[in-house]
Formats: sequence, C-alpha cells, structure tokens
Amino acid sequence: MTWDDMMASNLRIGPQEYAMGPVAGIDATPPVPGIAPDIDRTRGGG
Repeated sequence: MTWDDMMASNLRIGPQEYAMGPVAGIDATPPVPGIAPDIDRTRGGG
C-alpha cells in the first residue's frame, strides 16, 4: 500500500471530530523545571 492509496481511501480510522480545549482530570498547569510534581495530585490520590 502506498501513501497515495491511503490518502485516496475512504476508510475512516480517526475521530470524526476533534474537540480542543480543557480535558477533565488533567491539570492545565505546565511543569516547572527543577520542581517535582505533586505525585498524589497527578495520580488522582488527593
């Protein structure tokens, strides 16, 4: 199978719609170099 074959295919292997924005359960705070993450919070333990 070639790249052209894949691009010409009508087979849908991805989502029908991409929803961008906040995701429940994922902290939006970016990591800070040199500071360890709060393990209990990142694993859902508290």
